[in-house]
Amino acid sequence: MDARGDSPVEIRVLGPVEVAVDGRPVRLGPRLTDLLCALVLAAGRPVPAARLAELLHPGGPPATAATLRSHVAHLRRALGRAAVATAGPGLYRLGLAMEAVDAQRFADAHAEGRFADALDLWRGPAYAGLGDRPHVRPEAERLEGLRRRAVRGHAATLPPRDAADLLAGVVAEDPYDEEARRDLVLARYAAGRIDAAAEACREGIEVLHARGLDAAWLLDLQQRVLRRSVAAAVPLMLPPAAVTLVGREPEAAEARRRLGPGGAVLVVTGPPGVGKSSLALHVGHALAGRYPDGQLHADLRGFDPAGPATDPADALHGLLDALGVTPDRMPAGVAARAGLYRSLLAGRRMLVVLDDARDATQVRPLLPGAPGCATIVTSRDQLRDLLAADGAHAVTLDVIGPADARALLAARVGERRVADE
Repeated sequence: MDARGDSPVEIRVLGPVEVAVDGRPVRLGPRLTDLLCALVLAAGRPVPAARLAELLHPGGPPATAATLRSHVAHLRRALGRAAVATAGPGLYRLGLAMEAVDAQRFADAHAEGRFADALDLWRGPAYAGLGDRPHVRPEAERLEGLRRRAVRGHAATLPPRDAADLLAGVVAEDPYDEEARRDLVLARYAAGRIDAAAEACREGIEVLHARGLDAAWLLDLQQRVLRRSVAAAVPLMLPPAAVTLVGREPEAAEARRRLGPGGAVLVVTGPPGVGKSSLALHVGHALAGRYPDGQLHADLRGFDPAGPATDPADALHGLLDALGVTPDRMPAGVAARAGLYRSLLAGRRMLVVLDDARDATQVRPLLPGAPGCATIVTSRDQLRDLLAADGAHAVTLDVIGPADARALLAARVGERRVADE
């Protein structure tokens, strides 16, 4: 696990908020805990004194300037003067490196794929006892989303029986988590627990039907489990997606509708920086449970200023490697690799995400061609050739409007700070 640097202070928010200095616990009262959490949530950014005064008395009148200064002084005495820095007139910020906070080390380990290390830091719901407060809730929910992904990522490294036991707990926490349920079914199937895998499908079908949700993908998976025809190798290549998606709900709904039950090609197009990749990954994760044979992902670097676009042959090499093709079986050339790629996808239900495509010529060899597979392509180009010749559907993104831009900023830094500044 990453060290917390040179700071003698360790702040733990993955569970009840706790603080230690030089390894010894430090007891903070409710007001000092509120003050510390407000600074931690700002992640080193300056926080106006007026905002801190409000947060110290949730639901009541703000603290006076003198009271706030007194709390700051007490927190500095408890943790060291450097713990609370003055960032300007009427501005305070956390003076410690963010690595002193367990949530930051947790997020870093998650991003690096060190899921077991990340989960070792988790002691309970993030900001336990404070997570229902409006300024805390978004961060607590973000960390919970990362935790669930870390559990699934860690499960992928375990033997199937151990993975199944771990995933059963995740599904029990949230029966509507389609990705976790799919992973549970596949882990039980890989462990030879066919009846238990089918039972997880049956329970999921009942849960989804009770809410009027589509369970066709799960019924299909149940039938394949009972026929013992589930593919052994299940690649899960999608990068993490943003926990929340602001301002793109209509486009996301259209994308899900266009993809349908499988076999469709969706092109997400728009100018640079507009959120094409974020939308593609959001939709991909939302629909991943419907593709029980896995998800493939390729960064095509079509408009990357740092280097040339990915050659289709190289992209196919990476996709075939994920599908279990060993180097001695890897064909040479685009045509041969594309042929093997489509042969391996035949009869499977897989989702393919091709990010930052340059043109239709680069994309076409990477299309599955199998009726059970779906493809999401992102590009600055409109890829009209794919729309005309390959029956692709387009979702076009533009810059979000002022209201959605404000909502996006508020989701990142808090509604009160947006209003104040």
